[in-house]
Amino acid sequence: MILQHDRHPLRIRLFTALEATAALAFLTVILTVFSMQLQSIRKIHQHNIQTSRCIIAIDNTLTRMAVEKSLSSKAVLPILQAEMQSQNIPRADTLTASVDVESRGTRIAILKANGKPAAEVWVKP
Repeated sequence: MILQHDRHPLRIRLFTALEATAALAFLTVILTVFSMQLQSIRKIHQHNIQTSRCIIAIDNTLTRMAVEKSLSSKAVLPILQAEMQSQNIPRADTLTASVDVESRGTRIAILKANGKPAAEVWVKP
């Protein structure tokens, strides 16, 4: 008799509703975490594409410099900018080409908006 009394239809409906609500909440949490992970993976992928294309642009610039045999910053900067445009770099508007001549060599770099290099190389004189 006690078992019959515990299986009241209202209590069963309440438990089912509570179980369904908990399942929906758990599903929402799982989908949110999954979505956040996908966004993180996309950002990492974009960063890797940007970095690799910056390296390719600098490599092409060095190849053209070797052919033209010029190391002046005035001659190298337009070459680097042209190579950057030809690489179709994602978020290229946040990058700037930089050629600095110092006593220890020439620094050819593609800088991010925060001033840190996305890719750089030093060419000794």
